[in-house]
Amino acid sequence: MGKSIILIIALTFNIFAQHVPEKKTPLNLEKVNLQNSNIDSLLSISRTHHSEINVGGQVIVGGAMGLASAFIPFGVAFAASFSETAGKSVEDFWTAVAISAYAFGTATGVHIVAKAENKNHSFWKTVMYSEFGALVASGAVIVVKSVNNNNTFASHQGGVLILIMPVACSLIYSLAYADWPQQNLSTANCGNLKISNEALSLKDLVDQSQIIKINLFRISL
Repeated sequence: MGKSIILIIALTFNIFAQHVPEKKTPLNLEKVNLQNSNIDSLLSISRTHHSEINVGGQVIVGGAMGLASAFIPFGVAFAASFSETAGKSVEDFWTAVAISAYAFGTATGVHIVAKAENKNHSFWKTVMYSEFGALVASGAVIVVKSVNNNNTFASHQGGVLILIMPVACSLIYSLAYADWPQQNLSTANCGNLKISNEALSLKDLVDQSQIIKINLFRISL
């Protein structure tokens, strides 16, 4: 009879414990010795941004691949400007192709480098941002050349702007808007210590302890 009363009390306390408000209690790691731990694995879990080396690589590789992609169409446009048979429309067409190819090559380079640290980095979104930057730069060049009588000076400014904008817009997506992998599903190994970055709630701990106690009472009966 006494054991039955104890079991009823334990069950009542377990029901009450299930209504304890959830309060995330992070594990206290201040007293844990991590001298032989793999710190890099912990950093890779919490990383939500590119490293400085990776960002620099995006700029360099993106710019280089952009110039390589625009080399042939720009050469055709340059040749058309000296040709007596080719009209102005041919030169403008190949110039537009060169600008678009530069933006596409830039996006490709930025994406390849960014993908090394962010597997969710989107290639087509990078292309979209890069092409948008090229479009804005081209529109600004047209406006400046129509207003400014010094076409040579305006062309130099426009050329620099067209080189910068696709890279800048690609970086805006990569650094500010790109999705990153979910961080609460991975686990890090620190020597002999296994740490999950998803903390247990107080309710979970209480429930688990009460279930163990109830099973012990049932065995004793």
